[in-house]
Amino acid sequence: MKPTTIALLQKCKQEKKRFATITAYDHSFAKLFADEA
Repeated sequence: MKPTTIALLQKCKQEKKRFATITAYDHSFAKLFADEA
């Protein structure tokens, strides 16, 4: 999986592409999501 950058998000917005996001509110969930990706 490629890293998501601000430039990539701006490009998606300009091209009106949709993308999914996940918000992790603490370190344990962030690590869990990162390990699964």
